[in-house]
Amino acid sequence: MTLANIVTIVRLFFIPLVVVFLIQENHTLSLLFLLLFFLGDLLDGYLARSRNEITQLGQFLDPMADKLLAFSLIVTFAVLNQLNWWAVWLLFLPNLLLAIGSAVLFRKGKPTVAAGWSGKIAASVLALGLTLMYLQILFEWVLVADVVIYVGIGLAYWAVIDYIQIGMKQR
Repeated sequence: MTLANIVTIVRLFFIPLVVVFLIQENHTLSLLFLLLFFLGDLLDGYLARSRNEITQLGQFLDPMADKLLAFSLIVTFAVLNQLNWWAVWLLFLPNLLLAIGSAVLFRKGKPTVAAGWSGKIAASVLALGLTLMYLQILFEWVLVADVVIYVGIGLAYWAVIDYIQIGMKQR
């Protein structure tokens, strides 16, 4: 187990803490663990690249952690009545498809399909929407967070189609 993979696993433990503290309206701790999650994301990537320790496990776990955080926050925002439950269901399908595809490739010992531009754009837009939603809740700002989240979800479907095409070429 590489140090980068250990950092990624630790990041997974921050997700329930972010959610629980957000629901309890302890925004300071929720933001702290969210920040630690994102710093860990930077750190695990840096460690893997700088130490030349890029592994199949890391290529599977790192994006899975990001998707789990995004999905957890969307569910939490729906529970807090800040976002329509349709967003949860709409995001669930592409994430489920990507998770199944990654798990199948990982199990077969094949490399996970590397994140393409479509996936990075989708993840960035979704992260922006989730951040705006967070700010909307914390500061009671009127933002268009939900619109940005829905655009991110739409882009996630584009990314799934892109990943399927790439995966089919790799068979």
